[in-house]
Formats: sequence, C-alpha cells, structure tokens
Amino acid sequence: MRIIWTILLAATCMAARSEVHYFEGSSATVPAGEIRAVEVRASCSRLRVGSSKVSGWTITWPGVELRLEFSKFDMVDGINNASVTLTCGNETRPIGSGMNIEGGFNTIAVEWDADGNATVLAGERGLAGIIKGAPLPRPRGNVSVGGINGSSPDIADLIIESDDNSFERLKTSHSAAELESATKWVLLDGEYDTRKSHAGGSYVLAQIGNDLVYMGGAKTNSGHWHCGMLKGRLVPTGFVGYYKLEWIDATGRSLTGMNYVEADEDAGTLKMVFPELNATMRFARRISNDAPTEKR
Repeated sequence: MRIIWTILLAATCMAARSEVHYFEGSSATVPAGEIRAVEVRASCSRLRVGSSKVSGWTITWPGVELRLEFSKFDMVDGINNASVTLTCGNETRPIGSGMNIEGGFNTIAVEWDADGNATVLAGERGLAGIIKGAPLPRPRGNVSVGGINGSSPDIADLIIESDDNSFERLKTSHSAAELESATKWVLLDGEYDTRKSHAGGSYVLAQIGNDLVYMGGAKTNSGHWHCGMLKGRLVPTGFVGYYKLEWIDATGRSLTGMNYVEADEDAGTLKMVFPELNATMRFARRISNDAPTEKR
C-alpha cells in the first residue's frame, strides 16, 4: 500500500509531514486539515465463471462515488477472466491487470497534488494510476465504503491522510480522577539515531485502558502540551506483552511505520521501538502516584 509507509520521528519531528489517520469499519469522519489522500483496501465476494452478476465495492463522500466492478466472468484456455472497471463520476476506465479477481483484497487510493488535481490508483499489491487529473473535490463530512448489489465488502484498511497537526484534537475526556488513579509511566532511557530523532522531553504518561495520556515532561513544544492530551495508544496484537504502537510526536503529528511496544510486566517497563528511525524509548512504571505532574 501507498500511504502507510511514511515515517516521522519518534520523539520530535525534524521535518513536518502529513498526518495519517487509520479507521475501523466502513465509515470514517474526515479529519481536520487539507486532505491529501484516501486509501481503502477491501475484498468482495467471489463470482462463479459464467456469472451474469456484478460484484465490487464503492468509496463515497459528498459529491463523489468511486466504483470498482467485477463482471462478465468467463474462462479462456483454463484461466478465469473478468471485466474489471473503475468508475469515477461519468468516467469509466477498464483495468487490464494487477487486480485480484478471485474475491481477494484490492486497494483503491486517491491522491491530491498541491494544485488540487486528483489521481485515482488501484491494484492488488502495487498501485497503478488509472484516472489522472480527475476533478475530484477533497473529502468532507464522512468517507464510506459500501458494497454493490447488496454485498458487504470485507474492509482491511480505511486510511485518510491530512496535513493537520492541530494539538486541539489531542484533548481527551479522561477526568482528573482517572488520570490520578491511572498507572504512571516515566521515561527511563532511550537510544536514538540523532540524524533522525531525539527525545522530545522526559515524558510522564498515564495509562488508561490502551490510551497513553500525557502528564508532563515535554521540552520540545512544551507550550502546546497540556496534561490530559493523548500521547499514544497501545494496539493489542494477540501476543502477550506485544503491542502495535500509535505515537504522537512532539510536533503533534502521528508517527507512521511498524512501531511496537514490548511490555515486561515483571520488570515494570515498556520498551517502545521505532524500527525505521533506529530509535527506542524505555518507560518504567512508577510505584507511587504521589510524585507531582503538571496541573491539568
């Protein structure tokens, strides 16, 4: 996929980049800022050879529908063939190759350049430009993924990229009492490739569920960080002690990349690993909640 593999700095950003928002389900509220890209990876039901039905899925937002269709299944020399088309507004383009026609996952992405011109891309693995220079408005309101002819596509990814790094969006509804009673984590040490990253502060975090909430310690952009803001999130992997990591850097932007956390319950530590930055940060669980943190 195309959007996912952009990486920012683990603790503080040296070059501001875009914000990548990941959503679960078939609908997403469009984030603040100028939208740079939308990407959906989904599958539709497999059709039998000779079927006259049409299968596929759509991506919609106000004033826009992108429609991926599979139809006219037949067999030539023992190989399944299908008519695959991508429709955007009044324009329909055939897709000759590079698509999974067996009911597997395919990706559609829309990218906007600095002048607002859109390119629609599609593919099973690598993405190819199908419609270039499309006069598509950027999303507003909601982006939704739906099926064709009553089908319900299986959605693997729904991703929206924006240029927003507003700190306002990081405010949480966690109460002062929740923060006070939560498990606290204090930055213990770290290893950084200084060409790419460095510590944004001696962070103190409160863990509420899987949320990692900022309590204090910021040095970079310290005037923007206030107690109670979201600093990260632990995403369970199904393996004990291992989590995917969603992390907000010191500039307020979300990191991309395959970042993860190793939790050592016996040692009382969280080791945050940022492979593409050659960086790690290790947090230790604070035994007492009596030590001061910033006032909310």
